[in-house]
Amino acid sequence: MSSFVWQEKESRRSAHSRKKQERDTKVTDADLFFSSVTDGVELPPFDLVIPNESDRKLDIPEGCIGLLIGKKGENLKKVEDKFKVKVKIDKDDKSGRQTATVSGPSPNDVAAAAKELDFEIWTKEVPPEMAGWLCGKGGRHLKLVRELTGVAVLNLCSEGGEAGPEGEAKDGAGDGTGLAKRCWLEAKGLREHVENAEMCLEAHMSYHDVFQEMDEVERDLDRQIVSARGRISRRPVASASSAAAGREGGSKARSSSPQRPRSKPREQSQTQDAQGGEGSAGAGRGKT
Repeated sequence: MSSFVWQEKESRRSAHSRKKQERDTKVTDADLFFSSVTDGVELPPFDLVIPNESDRKLDIPEGCIGLLIGKKGENLKKVEDKFKVKVKIDKDDKSGRQTATVSGPSPNDVAAAAKELDFEIWTKEVPPEMAGWLCGKGGRHLKLVRELTGVAVLNLCSEGGEAGPEGEAKDGAGDGTGLAKRCWLEAKGLREHVENAEMCLEAHMSYHDVFQEMDEVERDLDRQIVSARGRISRRPVASASSAAAGREGGSKARSSSPQRPRSKPREQSQTQDAQGGEGSAGAGRGKT
């Protein structure tokens, strides 16, 4: 028969006391370990304060407040419902700077919501002679970059002349040279999207010198082809005239040269020889 060990049931008060004693023992052990590690090490002259990860403050660039809030507050409400956070927008009366404070119970959700609300503006100076090539016909290059990167706004702005539809630069700007005085690209959107658009446009602009060189080579080849076609089209006319002149000169030379006597046919010569022999024979018989 197996032996049973009787254990008395622990009361709630004794269990609470035991757990508290265990926590105190762990805290004491941790303090002893920390003191043994930092013994002889000078502490920094400032307090190490860990910021509250449940709050994030974002600077809102000028001109991006509409993108952050969305139409009738749709974008802001969507982010709050998606990540279960609260977003508060404040404005400094002195500087006019606007900030958005994202708060919530979960640091991960706050960080994800802050990423969805982190907007940025990027501008880049563009030489006026590069504006048309950069935008493409009807602004198709800027459309493609906007579709690939997801940036909210991407326009080509100009000073001295208005930008055309879809960012296409208009010719005939105010200085009379057919080009705008100053052109620049402007991109607005989420920070990640704007950075991707910046990378695409910088790479596209770096090929402008190569494009100009290739365009000059192509124009040179077109000029050579046109010149070669002109020479080829003139060559058959000259050869035909020279051939006609040669034929006329040959006919004149043949008409002025003395004609040779034609040789008699073989049968006719044999008949004449036979007739001559008979005549000589008849003359001999007459003498006799």
